[in-house]
Amino acid sequence: MSKSMLSILNPLMATALYSFAGLNGIIIIDIGSFIVAFTALLFFINIPENKSNTGESALKLAKENPLIMSLILFMSGVNLAASAFNAVLPCYVLSNPKGSSYILGIVTSCPGNQCYGVPASLPGGFLCQL
Repeated sequence: MSKSMLSILNPLMATALYSFAGLNGIIIIDIGSFIVAFTALLFFINIPENKSNTGESALKLAKENPLIMSLILFMSGVNLAASAFNAVLPCYVLSNPKGSSYILGIVTSCPGNQCYGVPASLPGGFLCQL
């Protein structure tokens, strides 16, 4: 499945699961999926020991190339800003008197639709009228 399709379906499935099972159901499913993944990793996946020291060579490469270091720092800043936005958005939408879990699903699926720039303002303007 494509990445943009996943970013459309994940918020929709999460909203549907939240409306049917509630927060306790989501936490139980999350803990269950962790236990399955951890058990599979512990008993069925063989992770060989890495004898080379690639961590130090990667840091050395980043220090020797200022363009790579600046790219890493820039993308770290973008990631920090995006994660803050993603943390605040559900609170802002759900606390709005016109907001609901349905509206939150629509808003969070817009990046998956590649709605940037002018096309992004159209759903936003429409949602403000609801």
